[in-house]
Amino acid sequence: MPLTATQRTRLNQFLIALGAKGVALEDAYHDGLEVVHPASVDAISGQAIPAVTRVRNRYWQGRRQVLGTLAVDDKPTDQAVSWKGVGVASKADLPDITGLEAMSIQIDVYDGPQGKGWTVTLTIAYAGTAYRRVYNRGPESYREQDW
Repeated sequence: MPLTATQRTRLNQFLIALGAKGVALEDAYHDGLEVVHPASVDAISGQAIPAVTRVRNRYWQGRRQVLGTLAVDDKPTDQAVSWKGVGVASKADLPDITGLEAMSIQIDVYDGPQGKGWTVTLTIAYAGTAYRRVYNRGPESYREQDW
């Protein structure tokens, strides 16, 4: 059963809103500060060593999450930050998903020949059909897809 114009508009609005959320989360993570060396005490001199911070300057990778059962504390094993840490603490932080059969989101980072970037992949099941959109933020424009 094909989508009506109203259903297509609603799904497009949803994907745009969720894509914008992903863009905002990644930009904030990339530009945020991280503690490189925590404050400590030098073992020999006993002098305090201040904490060192820097701009993160890298992107966060989010493992695929099915948003009906959002596990906000889930994270790739090599990262300290979870979905909750980048601003998605509950389904309330996402656009309305009423009427959708299933939905998933994932964020992948890349360091390709043209430079660094990341993609947000959104997959939605509606009326028995899966729709996927990939938002690219980076130099490799071919990664942006809509099907």
